Amino acid sequence: MMKSITEMFEGPAHNLVWKNRCDEIIRDIYSNFLKNSVPHDRQETKDDFVKRIKSDKQFSERWGLKIVERELSLEERYNIWFINNYETGMERHFNPDRLPDFSDPYWESTPTKEITITYNNEIINYYG
Repeated sequence: MMKSITEMFEGPAHNLVWKNRCDEIIRDIYSNFLKNSVPHDRQETKDDFVKRIKSDKQFSERWGLKIVERELSLEERYNIWFINNYETGMERHFNPDRLPDFSDPYWESTPTKEITITYNNEIINYYG
């Protein structure tokens, strides 16, 4: 049975759409960075560029990109796990002493952090 557009943007698929959008933004800005870099400057890898955006406020502002990462709490991870694995037959009740194994490959993967990217007044959140 085919899913509706709304259903396609729930859970892991929704997160993937926004992660891909963030990757596209970073790829475009990094490409512009390389085009505008002085030739004798050390060529930064894309990973180095992203680390510098995260840690150097002036550099971040120069390229109009802000990237913030934060660790998810156990309760936030549980809520994501429950949404991604809702067919478990379990009732939704957060108990820090009785958490599922978030890394069990049987279940949908559960992220550990939230990444927020701000670019051109566009704010995008996704889980990583």
